[in-house]
Amino acid sequence: MKAVAGPGARRVRHGSPSRAGAEDAVWAYDPYVADISDELVKLERSAEEERAKLAGLTGAAYATQRERWRRAADEVRAAITRHAQASGRDADEVERAVHEAARRSDEDPAE
Repeated sequence: MKAVAGPGARRVRHGSPSRAGAEDAVWAYDPYVADISDELVKLERSAEEERAKLAGLTGAAYATQRERWRRAADEVRAAITRHAQASGRDADEVERAVHEAARRSDEDPAE
């Protein structure tokens, strides 16, 4: 398998899943993630950031932040639906790929 870094690339660990084996990780192409736009990834990450801000809040502050998170999540879902319709893919499949792409974009290819 040829190692690739870029859109649709993902880190595959061989052997132990521990961080100790990070130098053994290679990049592999994943077609489900390859066609996910940076805009979808940014929207997903933004919604997750809004969700994370809920930690420790109570009362009116919680309700206000929850509404911000719901609006961001609704925006992501609408964008996913539009992408699924345009690409002819199942919306749940696209949503899984967006979540995966957002997680992968957090990885540093230089590690």
